[in-house]
Amino acid sequence: MLNSLVHRVSTLVVEKSGAYRQAIAGWLIFFSVLVYTISIVYPGAILYLCGALYWLALFCVFPDVQGRSKKQVRFILICSLPGILLSIYQLNADPFQKALVSNAGIITLLMVVGLFGLSSHSEPKSNINKAFGSGPKFLISTYANVHFIGAIINYAAVIIFGDRLHKIQPLNIHQATLLSRAFASAGFWSPLFVTMAVASTYSPNFDFIAVLPLGLAVAMSGFLYTMIEYRIKGRLDNFLGLGTSVQSMMLPIGVAIVIGVLVYLFPTASIINIVILTALAFGVFHFSTKKYAIVNYVQKRLPKHHNEIALFLSAGALNASLMGVIYCFSDQIDLLRLSPMLCVAFMASAMALNMIGVHPLISITLFAGIVDIENTKPNMLAFTLFSTWAICSALGPLSGQNIGLASRYSRDSMAIAKNNILFSLTLFSICSMFIFLLCDRL
Repeated sequence: MLNSLVHRVSTLVVEKSGAYRQAIAGWLIFFSVLVYTISIVYPGAILYLCGALYWLALFCVFPDVQGRSKKQVRFILICSLPGILLSIYQLNADPFQKALVSNAGIITLLMVVGLFGLSSHSEPKSNINKAFGSGPKFLISTYANVHFIGAIINYAAVIIFGDRLHKIQPLNIHQATLLSRAFASAGFWSPLFVTMAVASTYSPNFDFIAVLPLGLAVAMSGFLYTMIEYRIKGRLDNFLGLGTSVQSMMLPIGVAIVIGVLVYLFPTASIINIVILTALAFGVFHFSTKKYAIVNYVQKRLPKHHNEIALFLSAGALNASLMGVIYCFSDQIDLLRLSPMLCVAFMASAMALNMIGVHPLISITLFAGIVDIENTKPNMLAFTLFSTWAICSALGPLSGQNIGLASRYSRDSMAIAKNNILFSLTLFSICSMFIFLLCDRL
């Protein structure tokens, strides 16, 4: 009896301490979101406070991180130390600062996009069931919804449609793979994606209209490949997806319209920041009629993102470490002349590095640093850069949507990446063909 009493007391203490840790982490995340929101209007050193708060929140919830993710995070952080220490030794504080704030915007986005789904929690399950079914029609509809809505509102589309699918039944690996592909494929052509901003930065003179048909062709090829693959493997007729019910599409379409208008009115603003502000406005409207609901949301819902926070912060630290190494040895690298062969070789290298956790933006940064950008064909360079990001987005186990799908719906990001290997290789082959055959026109 004494042993039983001791066990119960110890269990109660552990549960209470865990609840306190999660509550503290929830408020740290809440204030991180507020600080990041302020930094949108008043950018500067305040962003470092946002990063510091996220790291403190991670410290509080790290015991709750899943076993496999915890091992992965520890390994990534250990691998990040040499580059950051080398940068500090070289008196370059930038990588250390980037490790503090890297991916802060994406983490904030992940924390607030869940606000869009609050309205669906009060929606009767029967309403969602009406737009839910199996077969080719529902696969096409699900793919198109995520692809085109995602092209406007970015990662929020994956969460919105993923939550709707998950509300009917736990999201399976084939659904997660489709969501990953549909979202990543929009990176080939959407002007609202981060990848287009990167392409514009490193190739400012490229003609978007000239490369748009190529991007659309690759995106369509990805859709056709998915249809054929799912048909061959017997997944097409049994695929459970969402139809085009007007009621189920009202929120995504409304969000897309609002964000599209804001992007038009503020073309220089970051799409991530626009989505964050829109989600927060939606949250304020939702909580204004529900007293004390925000406290429960902060203390109970936000800490559940512990896997996402851990993986994104560690991935950001690794990226910052690699940038530090690049900076330290940049003087020893001669600029290369851009050619179709070099572009294809870079894409292949970026894909290989991406499979072991190196973010494509790091590869792009390195590539842009060793290529003679001033004496090159801007359209070919831009097409190479945003195609690399789009392909790696589906292929990388640490890419934004794959990590989000894995942590939010208890899927394996490595399994999603493995399912996308042949898909990514096919798109890589098509992009390579375009680069070789159309390089002179580009």
